[in-house]
Amino acid sequence: MEMKKLLALISASAFLLAACDDVDTPADDDDSAAVEDDTEAEVTETEEVEEEADTEEETAEAEEEPEDSELLSIGESITIDDITMTITNAEFTDERNQFEEDEPEHVIAIYYTLENDTDDDYGYGMDFDVYVDGSQADTYPNDNSMGSVSSGRSTDGVAHYAVNGETIEVEWEPLFSFSGEKGIWDVTP
Repeated sequence: MEMKKLLALISASAFLLAACDDVDTPADDDDSAAVEDDTEAEVTETEEVEEEADTEEETAEAEEEPEDSELLSIGESITIDDITMTITNAEFTDERNQFEEDEPEHVIAIYYTLENDTDDDYGYGMDFDVYVDGSQADTYPNDNSMGSVSSGRSTDGVAHYAVNGETIEVEWEPLFSFSGEKGIWDVTP
């Protein structure tokens, strides 16, 4: 008799489990279609948001790139994040480093004045990029200025770059600046 009860219990359990099985019904099809529609709508919204973000990034990048009319000239200043930079002179120099293996066509010396109107000391000397005919130039190991200037003070400095080309532009952006602003000077002698 116990065997019959056990068999009946197993049969009832199997029947209940079979009834709980996921069987496609018309109501289930409507629910899955609704879920698929929601998923497609979310994907479309995500794609639209990504396209808007890409468009905004492209616009921001286009705004960051200065046009030729925005190039500064030697003697002109720009202030970014309370740091004022002025390129005071740029000239080719015959001075060479006897230990440097690279022999560029020219070495350009870029003279500048930096004013620190922030509340903190400002480290300078590594905040320039020089481009010759659109390609980034390497620094040249001459007497390049590096240091720190106190709040409310100014300093004069010089940076040397190896030049193999004609058109020379200097880009300056304060170290640790997150504004994306930069000054660009045409310093072609």
